[in-house]
Amino acid sequence: QYLVQTLVVGMMKLYKGTISAWRSPGGSVADASIAVRAMETAVSAFGSLSGLSHNAGIQRYGTAVSTTEEEWDKVINVNLRSAYLFAHTCLPEIVKTRGAVVFMASVQGLATQNN
Repeated sequence: QYLVQTLVVGMMKLYKGTISAWRSPGGSVADASIAVRAMETAVSAFGSLSGLSHNAGIQRYGTAVSTTEEEWDKVINVNLRSAYLFAHTCLPEIVKTRGAVVFMASVQGLATQNN
């Protein structure tokens, strides 16, 4: 549904000029096992993990009255839970390399729209 397409593609392109050794684990970013598989895949392929770039997010339009609990849960799981899961999973490896974590947000956080 919300697929993890890449974890460290930019760094992998720099690493020996190839990304052929790495494959996306696939799955939902809101699934803890996917975060673990992504981190393990990166560490296995490259020996360490020096960064995490988190850019998962979805938007659903509605009010507190019109938004279903299911829609709310999807947004929270993709936008917030996934950020926690990937940071929680990857930070122990990133700290070893004195690396960095970057969380990106949408411009949508600075604006509103009519319902």
